[in-house]
Amino acid sequence: MIKRLAFIIFIILTLSFCLIAWAQPKRLLVIDTANDYHHRVIPIAEKVIKNLAKQSGQFSVDIVSTNIELKDKLSSQGLARYDAVMFLNTTGELPIPDMAAFLQWIKAGHGFIAIHSAADTLHKQPEYFDMLGGEFQEHFEQVPATVLVADNQFPATKMFGKEVNISKEEFPLYKNYSSQNHLLLYLDHHPNRRLPGFYPISWCRNYGQGRVFFSAIGHRAGTWKSHLYQEHILGAMEWGLGLVPGDCSAAPNPPAEQQQDNAASTSQTASTKNG
Repeated sequence: MIKRLAFIIFIILTLSFCLIAWAQPKRLLVIDTANDYHHRVIPIAEKVIKNLAKQSGQFSVDIVSTNIELKDKLSSQGLARYDAVMFLNTTGELPIPDMAAFLQWIKAGHGFIAIHSAADTLHKQPEYFDMLGGEFQEHFEQVPATVLVADNQFPATKMFGKEVNISKEEFPLYKNYSSQNHLLLYLDHHPNRRLPGFYPISWCRNYGQGRVFFSAIGHRAGTWKSHLYQEHILGAMEWGLGLVPGDCSAAPNPPAEQQQDNAASTSQTASTKNG
C-alpha cells in the first residue's frame, strides 16, 4: 500500500513538473547590432516586437544592441537561456564568440529568425549563409509591389491570402538561394525594372533539428506599423520558438526559366536608404 501511494505521488509530481515546464514562456533573444549601416527603423521595430510578445503572453524578449552584450548573449552559456534568436536589421561583421557553436545551437533544435538586412550581415562567414539559405547581393530604390504568396498555410504568411500589396518597401536581390529552402513570398518580376524573373522575398528551412526563417521586408517605419506585417512577424517568432507548427521541408520553386540571373544583374545600389 505504501509503495503504491509513493508511486502515485511520484507520478503526480512528475506530471506537475512537466506542466510547469510546458507553461513556462519561451525566451527570444533579439540582436539588432549594426556595425555597418544603421536602420533608423530599429527603435520602432523593437517596440513592436515587445508589444507582440506582451500580447501573445507565450514568450518574452531580450534585446541586445551593443557588441559587448552580443558577445555575452551569444556565448554558449548565454544561448542556453534562449529558445530562439532573431537578427533584426543587423549589418556588418558581428563578434559572435564561436560561430560553429552558434550554428550547432540552432541545428540542435532552436530557432533563428532573420529580418531584412540580416542577410547583409557576416559576409566573411560563408557558413552563416549556408544556414540562412541566401545572401544579400544588392538593392535599389524603394518601390510599391504586389508580393506573391507561395505558401499561405505557414504561420508567418497565412494572413496574406494569395498575394499582398505593399505600398512601399526596399526589396533586395539575393544570391546563392538554396534549393533546400521552403519558399514563402516572392516576386515574379524584378522589383524595379519590372522584367520577369524569380525574386525570393521570404523563406523558411529546416536546419538539422532547428528552424530558420527569413523575411526581406522590414526596412520602413510604415511597414512595422502595419498590423498585417506585425502578424507576419508574430507568426515567424511563434514558429521559430516552436510554439506553432509549420512545414518547412524543401519545396519546388518556380521553374528554372523564371529563376533570377544574378550574374546579369548590375552592381548598382540604391542611392537613398531612408526609412
